[in-house]
Amino acid sequence: MTRRCEFCSASPSRIVLANDLAYTMFSHWPVSPYHLLIVPRRHVEHEKDLTAGEILSIFDVKNEVVELVGNKTGLKAYNFGVNVGREAGQTVHH
Repeated sequence: MTRRCEFCSASPSRIVLANDLAYTMFSHWPVSPYHLLIVPRRHVEHEKDLTAGEILSIFDVKNEVVELVGNKTGLKAYNFGVNVGREAGQTVHH
């Protein structure tokens, strides 16, 4: 039985910001306050398979959420990372 991808079926109530090709939501297992995940809407298991438009959309959402969180909390610094593969910490292969 194939397991349903939790990112492909994310509840709209979990989505913080979105555009046509990507969205962001809070992590179920945060490693820091305001730990958000940025997810492409299209199911791809490796970032190298993203289109140029999807990559730009991911960065657009990142910029919007950095501004939103900064305005709400006063935080001025952030960490942006990409985990590709189980060995790198990727737990949902979307």
